[in-house]
Amino acid sequence: MRVAECLLSGAPGGVAEGCPANPLEENTPGFWMETSVDDQTADWIGWLEPTLRAAVADGMGAVEAGNLPIPPRFAALKAARYELQRSVSHFYPAFEAELMPRIDGT
Repeated sequence: MRVAECLLSGAPGGVAEGCPANPLEENTPGFWMETSVDDQTADWIGWLEPTLRAAVADGMGAVEAGNLPIPPRFAALKAARYELQRSVSHFYPAFEAELMPRIDGT
């Protein structure tokens, strides 16, 4: 079952059979990258995550990460720049928290 189907199932308790307890939980291995996902979307996500993780590791700020070059294979996507910047605003804080732990221990 795909994420949208899980979220819209209307199952009792909100969880349809065959769905993870929280379909939006990012730690559900393989759930996002099932074979029904469009190849271009899978390619974008496969490029996006390591790119943003590398940007954090290199000490880039979110604005810099949102302006990173986009691979030519995504040139046909008119909203590619917008999607990158939207993804940075959504995912970057979590990557920073994971890869750059606070030095004060809190």
